[in-house]
Amino acid sequence: CLSLTATLVHTPPALARGETPVDQLVVGMSMINLLSLDPAGATGLEVSEVNANVYDMLLEQDAARPDQLIPALAERWEISPDRMRLTFHLRPGVTFHSGNPLTAQDVAWSLQRVVTLNKALASTWKAYGYTADNVSKLMRAEGPSTFVLDLPKATDPMLVLNTLATSPSAFVIDRLTALQHAKGDDLGAAWLTTNTAGSGAFKLDIWRANDVILMSRFEEYWRA
Repeated sequence: CLSLTATLVHTPPALARGETPVDQLVVGMSMINLLSLDPAGATGLEVSEVNANVYDMLLEQDAARPDQLIPALAERWEISPDRMRLTFHLRPGVTFHSGNPLTAQDVAWSLQRVVTLNKALASTWKAYGYTADNVSKLMRAEGPSTFVLDLPKATDPMLVLNTLATSPSAFVIDRLTALQHAKGDDLGAAWLTTNTAGSGAFKLDIWRANDVILMSRFEEYWRA
C-alpha cells in the first residue's frame, strides 16, 4: 500500500535519517498557505496539489497534449447543436473513499455548492452567469449517470470544459459524506476544511496544519 507524505516543519526521526519506507513517498512542500482543503474555497498551488491526489474531475488535460481534453469521471460528453448544453456520461463503478457510489447527483451538488457558498472559486462560474438562484436548474443530474450543464448565457463551451478540467472548483465531492458532517447550512464546509470526501488515487489519513499531511493509496481507485 503506497502512502504519500507532505511535510514542512516536523520530520519523524526515521525520515530525518533517510530511512524512508520503501512503500512511502515523502514530498517536501510549503504548507504555510494551506489553510483549507475545501474545494469550494481552497486557493493556491499547495492545496491544489493535495486535492488533485484526493479528488477527481469529470475530464482532464492530456499530459502529452495539454490542449486536448480527455475523459476522467466522464467517459464521454456532448455539446448540443445550439452550444448551450453540455451533457456528461459518467463511467460506471466509481466509488468514493467512503464506499459510496459516485453519481451524477454528486457532480451536480459539488458544482452547485461552489456557487452557493460564494467563496473565492465561485468567481469563474459567476462570470459564466451562474448564481445561487439558478444553479439547481442549470446544473443537474438526469438519472444516476448523466450530468447536464446548461449555460446561462452564450459562452464558448470549450471555456467551460476547460474549467471543468483544470479548476479546483470542479473536484467532485462525496455529497452524502459531506452532508453527514454539515453544520446548519454550511454544506459541510467546516468539516471539509480539515477533511476530504473524494474518489481520488489517495485518501487523506492525517493533516496537521503547517506540519504534515499523510495520504494512503485508495485500493478501489477506478484507474487501478
